[in-house]
Amino acid sequence: MSLDIPRKVVSEIETGFIEFARRHYVQLGQPKIGIVSSGCLICIIERRTLYLANVGDSRAILGSKMGIGPFKRLCVKQMARDHSCNNQNIRDELAVLHDDNWICNYNDGAWRVRNTSSETSRCIGNAYMKKAPPFTTWTSYKVPWREDVLSTFTRPLLSAEPEIYSRVLKDTDRFIIFGSGGF
Repeated sequence: MSLDIPRKVVSEIETGFIEFARRHYVQLGQPKIGIVSSGCLICIIERRTLYLANVGDSRAILGSKMGIGPFKRLCVKQMARDHSCNNQNIRDELAVLHDDNWICNYNDGAWRVRNTSSETSRCIGNAYMKKAPPFTTWTSYKVPWREDVLSTFTRPLLSAEPEIYSRVLKDTDRFIIFGSGGF
């Protein structure tokens, strides 16, 4: 299986949701749909190879037995990095990507992108912060005050580009836990 398959799945989900948001705004006049977002964690296992695609702050943990005889113990490994702005690495990536050391601000107990409610650098949705038309091209679109980016931005602030991971599963691997703060 190609690593492009999980990437394409995430891309299809993103495209479908952005189109859904656009239709709800244009046809039904529901502007808040332009700031709705979610993380996305996809796992595919094929021929003993685990493939993960992650966007947002979901996590995947792999549990494995390690050691010999009575010294066997359970070891856990985080398989997917979450894209939370609370991670210094994520803040650094955003600063370099946007040539802006102040793109992330500490506000209401968490690091956020441009003082909005977004705590992640990657997500599905949030069409407004990705500069998706009509959310940033129509002057009639009014951003809810808590989500308004106070300074102008010329390129998308957020991304739906997943990080892809793969691993050949071993006989010692026992379980995978998927975690998300959402529902």
